[in-house]
Amino acid sequence: YGMGETIIHTRTMPWDPPAQLADSVGQPIFGAELEIRDPTDPAKLLGPGQVGDIMFRGPTLFVGYHNQPDLTASTRDDQGWFRTGDRGYVDEEGYLYFAGRAKEMINRGGTKIYPKAVEELLGNHPGVVDVAVVGIPDARLGERICAYLVTKDSLQLTVADLRAFVADQGATRYLAPDEVVVVDDFPMTPTGKVARATIATDAAERFSAPATTGTEQ
Repeated sequence: YGMGETIIHTRTMPWDPPAQLADSVGQPIFGAELEIRDPTDPAKLLGPGQVGDIMFRGPTLFVGYHNQPDLTASTRDDQGWFRTGDRGYVDEEGYLYFAGRAKEMINRGGTKIYPKAVEELLGNHPGVVDVAVVGIPDARLGERICAYLVTKDSLQLTVADLRAFVADQGATRYLAPDEVVVVDDFPMTPTGKVARATIATDAAERFSAPATTGTEQ
């Protein structure tokens, strides 16, 4: 796990326990430090299992953005801790589990939902090839969950189909999408990542009505 500003942050090793290899993004590299901070109180450290802001400090941290000292200063505190903009938690052994980007978190009626959790769940559906989840504005709930799917043979999965699948998996029902869009592929950024901002804009245009009953296209 890492980014341009930190190069590499955490890593797994071949001898790590199978559970951590499968689910975590590893432990900090040699010389690096990792903390999980309370999003509402940056001075408060969170313990194992508590999702918060991922903070990094170490020798691979970038010096700064070129000719942008104010932007550089906004990324770190007075002790040199870098604000990654990501959320996650650590376990008792210090392995980091990535939850998602803070700015991508969906607030559905007060319930905080990370797209990654929904994507991992729906990705287990036998008819789903790929999935991208975004939040869409809602007059009553604040936001709703919209799932964009690439499916096998363009299978037209519906909201009802995915709600039933979520229930069959024994997952919490708030992880079920409110809206579904089946597409041939996802828009991508120049660096090869899913262009979530483009998808979010498209979703907002498709589902601009305040209804919360759930539809699909």
